[in-house]
Amino acid sequence: MCAAGLTVFALLYAPQSVLPHLAASYGLDPASASLAVSAATGALAVAVLPVAVLSEFTGRRPVLFCSVVLAALIGVLLPLAPSFPALVALRVVQGVAIAGMPAVGMAYLAEEVGSAGAGAAIGAFVAGNSVGGMSGRLLAGFTSDWLGWPGSLALVGVFGCACAAVVIWQLPPTAHHRTARAGSASRTGAAAGVNHAASAGGAAPAGGAAPAGGAAPAGGAGRAGGVGRAGGVGRAGGAGGTDRGRPGVLAGLRAAVADPVLLTQYAVGALAMGAFVALYNVIGFRLTSPPLSLPASLASLVVLAYTVGGVCSAYAGRLAGRVGRVRVLLAGLGVAVLGVLITLPDLLPTVVLGVVLCTGGFFAAHAVASGWVGARAPAHAKGQASGLYMCLYYVGSSIGGTAGSAAYGHWAWPGLVVASGSWLLLAAVSVLLARVFAARTGTGSAMPPVSAAS
Repeated sequence: MCAAGLTVFALLYAPQSVLPHLAASYGLDPASASLAVSAATGALAVAVLPVAVLSEFTGRRPVLFCSVVLAALIGVLLPLAPSFPALVALRVVQGVAIAGMPAVGMAYLAEEVGSAGAGAAIGAFVAGNSVGGMSGRLLAGFTSDWLGWPGSLALVGVFGCACAAVVIWQLPPTAHHRTARAGSASRTGAAAGVNHAASAGGAAPAGGAAPAGGAAPAGGAGRAGGVGRAGGVGRAGGAGGTDRGRPGVLAGLRAAVADPVLLTQYAVGALAMGAFVALYNVIGFRLTSPPLSLPASLASLVVLAYTVGGVCSAYAGRLAGRVGRVRVLLAGLGVAVLGVLITLPDLLPTVVLGVVLCTGGFFAAHAVASGWVGARAPAHAKGQASGLYMCLYYVGSSIGGTAGSAAYGHWAWPGLVVASGSWLLLAAVSVLLARVFAARTGTGSAMPPVSAAS
């Protein structure tokens, strides 16, 4: 599963580091070049819930196999695309293929590993996702000056194929999953349980099962999401089956969209992710253009800021348990806004510091928002709520990434700062609304401390 995370998230985000090369090669503006990233994340957003449902009928393992193998093969084909529209079309197909891993990865582990070892297994899974998102960007960006963008993407494709081979060789056969019968709506809530930290292709709590220090996404491990005797997901962490009169998928979906507090957290995820991806889409243009004029290989090292995101997301989860989610969310978003503003001067130290602050603030906010969704959603809707958060998170990535790149293309870096800063401020407004809605329903924003295995 660690290798699966390395495969799909390295492939998903590798083109982000070579966007300046793509723009120069095809004569594109930054917004058009950003479609190489947005096309894949948008397709992933659309596909993640249907693929999760499909896994109920086909089983988790076949979906995981198809996900990593197809994503890796398309990664090798990307450099052979005869035109930029053809490359974007391949990225759409690759995004659909990649959706299989985040759609079912957490549920597969919850079912197959068992509660005793799930904490360690999910920690390794999250680590693979985190390292994959960073390694794909680094590998492509650091080699692009020598190999050109086709060679650097081909290298990431070969890396993906090697990781996919490990998945095929090592992933054990399914032992506990019971496939649903055609026409029935069974444990789809578990299948829709997704790894929120994985969704950024970025950092996650060190060794933690849940990125926010809150409840693990549906299908997660531990007492709240343990594996049942028959291999299904346990009562509290599972969701959505119709077995023996339990609420079905549609009831879970209705509950996931009926709670205004959940809606505000979906908005936080979409807005914050849009601002974050927009920054990373165009930071390469900023660093490689005058007056900074760094080589692309050095500019790609900015993604090492993701390591700060891992620390911040883990710490934010623990801090939210002591001072409350609202305070930590607002603090994280505030730090992200400050980071965006600090990047305004044409000085390399301030640009790097701003990116680091924005990354840390974003991951802290994302960790708490995703954990709030997992803790807030009713038992029968946890999977659907987590799936909706993931879907809108990637919708924000796709739309925000391209819109922010367009703002940069029209108004240079100040345009990006205004766009990303505005979206982060709107996310903060959503947090304040969540506090109002939570007060009206008599639920607070604080949460108990959570261990790494919960």
